[in-house]
Amino acid sequence: MSLTATVQLDLESFTVREAPDGGTVRVANLGSGTVNVIDLADFRVVRTLECSRDKESPLGGTHGLSFVS
Repeated sequence: MSLTATVQLDLESFTVREAPDGGTVRVANLGSGTVNVIDLADFRVVRTLECSRDKESPLGGTHGLSFVS
């Protein structure tokens, strides 16, 4: 294993799911309540999904990320 690239993400990134075609990944960010979509061809964030952040739950709104195709 070797480091290929780094990508600046939102706060407390912790869950990663790869798209079925292998072209992108989704990264859930607990601290910011967002999901970053990263293009693996050029290693950049192509979209940020704003998710509801439950202030009462320490797990926030992005805990338990899954990919449905």
